[in-house]
Amino acid sequence: MRPRLGFVLGSRFLIYGTGGLAIAHNGFTANTDFHPVGTEQYPANLSKIQKGWAAGGGAEVAVAWGWTVRADYIRYDVGSLPTLTANPVPPLPPFQIIYSSNTDSANLVRFGVNYKF
Repeated sequence: MRPRLGFVLGSRFLIYGTGGLAIAHNGFTANTDFHPVGTEQYPANLSKIQKGWAAGGGAEVAVAWGWTVRADYIRYDVGSLPTLTANPVPPLPPFQIIYSSNTDSANLVRFGVNYKF
């Protein structure tokens, strides 16, 4: 959900900023296997819906009879998944492995053509 707020230059050129809520369904699956023994595995599976922010800006130009072209840039960030501690299967050695992930974010550049009727 990102409202746009901007101003018109001339009669055909809109410059805007946008910002709001970002929602992502992130997850990972991992398994560490110690070879050559190969008997110990450390499986992990995590899935989570995360909330964060999105912000950016862009421009839209009216070209002819209801047609517009636009370009915008958006950055979003929904944080990172929590660390996950995996126990061995079968539980022979007395240690664990911790899996962690980086921050989930992206920079998007989008182009579009619109027809307004």
